[in-house]
Amino acid sequence: MKMKALIIALGLILASSSLLLAQYPPIPSPTDPDGADDVFGTGDDGLQPASSGQLKNAGNITLNSVAVDLLGNSRVGEGEIDVGAYEN
Repeated sequence: MKMKALIIALGLILASSSLLLAQYPPIPSPTDPDGADDVFGTGDDGLQPASSGQLKNAGNITLNSVAVDLLGNSRVGEGEIDVGAYEN
């Protein structure tokens, strides 16, 4: 009986996580990584983290050795870094 309850709980967690990711995607345009202008390193790059997504301020600042992101923005924003090559 405990195993069945655990499986149901895990299913509910996965379902709610999927709904959350669909509503607030961590990367708004993952299918167009270089953006509409087809040039990496410009402001429309599709791999930038969403401003309200799970990747914002979720990086490990102690593992970061780069001062700026791909666009030249400071990596440390609000005391933390975003996950990925872009700081939002």
